[in-house]
Amino acid sequence: MTTNKVLTRIHFAQILITCVIAGIGYLMLDQNQMVPIHWNIWGEVDNQWPAKWALLIGPTFAIVFLGIFAAIGTKEEGSWLPPLTSTILALAILIEAIILLSGQGAELNVPRLVTIAVGLLLIVVGNYLPKSQPNKTFGIRFPWTLNNPKVWARTNLFAGWFFMLVGAVCALFAAVLNVAASIYFAILIAGVLAAIIIISVYSYQLSKSAS
Repeated sequence: MTTNKVLTRIHFAQILITCVIAGIGYLMLDQNQMVPIHWNIWGEVDNQWPAKWALLIGPTFAIVFLGIFAAIGTKEEGSWLPPLTSTILALAILIEAIILLSGQGAELNVPRLVTIAVGLLLIVVGNYLPKSQPNKTFGIRFPWTLNNPKVWARTNLFAGWFFMLVGAVCALFAAVLNVAASIYFAILIAGVLAAIIIISVYSYQLSKSAS
């Protein structure tokens, strides 16, 4: 069993920041007021919870995912695990901040913020895909990549660059252009689907030529 250190001071600091934002929310908001927790593709609020429950979403999200990555770290070893953990916990901070600000009446373009965040996440994932080795958790895990180290390496190198490209395009598009909320999600979904299809076809053809 490997001992990959995942729980760092940075991760605990991120958990603390998430909880502090929640604490501020408990001080500033009426605990029974309805707070937006979900937005549709048009950027409209379609679900609300009482503040006392909504403010638990960010900390719960952070703690659950920290536990998951910590468990993975006892079984897997890879340079990708700590930065990916940090990125997911950063999303928890963003989620909690959105809930708090929305509860205070701030007008936020949530689809735009989500597109930027997911784009940055894809960049982080893409950066570490080429550095990964065959494992049970991370990477482009097809039967033919797991059974052939060369196919794994070339597939994840290609996938890494592709995901970074998609992530950068989505993040920059959302950061620079002010368009209808549905357009942000359309660009993000189209980019991710294109990446999955193209990477899968590339990897399969690569395995055929290597056999």
